[in-house]
Amino acid sequence: EMCIRDSIRTGTSAVSAMIVVGDTESDAASGRAAGAGLVVGVLTGSRDEESLRAAGADEVIASIVDLPALLP
Repeated sequence: EMCIRDSIRTGTSAVSAMIVVGDTESDAASGRAAGAGLVVGVLTGSRDEESLRAAGADEVIASIVDLPALLP
């Protein structure tokens, strides 16, 4: 729901054009379920890379400061 609401609020053409970033399995799973184009897990929470990837993260980064390197 959050991805769809945010795509409407920002005028994004489609959920598949969005990037979802989060530090929990539920963040990754909701991004994947919504059809986000890229789902990024961040290791700033208590979850590990394996858990975030298993939940649907395409990429896992150590810190949000690493996000620009993944952007087109």
